[in-house]
Amino acid sequence: MIVAGLDVGEKRIGIAICDTEIGAVHPIATATRHSIRQDLDILRRELESRAVEKIVVGLPLNMDGTEGPAARRMRSFASEVERVLGIPVECCDERLTSFEARERIRGLPGARSRRQQAVDALAAMLILENWLEKNPHLRR
Repeated sequence: MIVAGLDVGEKRIGIAICDTEIGAVHPIATATRHSIRQDLDILRRELESRAVEKIVVGLPLNMDGTEGPAARRMRSFASEVERVLGIPVECCDERLTSFEARERIRGLPGARSRRQQAVDALAAMLILENWLEKNPHLRR
């Protein structure tokens, strides 16, 4: 099964992809957010050509595991993605993924703006890896 992972922030959406039969997860893109309609168009372009069968969206839970306003907004966004793209969407805890992504990229050469884009796609990859760990039956 081909699965996409999304790290949705206020300014950007990090996108990663995985074939569960192989198990390797790859960051593929970082898209700048504009409006919900444009965001959905970008996701459609990035995901349809890859035959994505499921989308995993990072859910920004509070550190104590509760859902706050940000998590409710993300659930609403995930519902809209599923409705418009017609691809099943599941939410997955994203706590500390952006922090871990920044730690992994720290010290790498390149402009700060390019590193930030890499952080978003890498965070999407980490969200997808976490989801795969919780769903080991999907891996061969």
